[in-house]
Amino acid sequence: MKRRLLTLCLFLFLTTVQALAQKTVTGKVADDETHPLAGASVQVKGTNAGVTTDNDGNYSIKVNKGQTLVVSFKGTVTEERVVGNASRLNFFLKKATTALDQVVVVGYGSQRKADLTGAVGTIDVQKTIGSRPVPDLARGLQGSSPGLL
Repeated sequence: MKRRLLTLCLFLFLTTVQALAQKTVTGKVADDETHPLAGASVQVKGTNAGVTTDNDGNYSIKVNKGQTLVVSFKGTVTEERVVGNASRLNFFLKKATTALDQVVVVGYGSQRKADLTGAVGTIDVQKTIGSRPVPDLARGLQGSSPGLL
């Protein structure tokens, strides 16, 4: 009986110490021009804990001192930073040097132009539809490119 009670007390003590070791870190994720990045991923390295930033680029996550935060966003370089005593960490992600050149948006996703099979046409929507009174986009595009119904 004493052994069970001692084990229970030890378990509660360690759980309390672990809970006190965690702290909430908040901050903002922006690009190198200080524009906030909505939907950026903020994760604790080596765990499943993670959050995404809100529309203003703000985040809040619980971490232990000494753990590493990994912040990533599509089209930027991933940044890692060790959590120290600071309770606020701001990240400014640099644009990735591998630009999305020659990307084609199709009805079911996007592909590189080199991987695309079939015909590709370009339409300047502003010039084509901007001056026409059309009920919807599909009707506005009719007749603006050969073969487009």
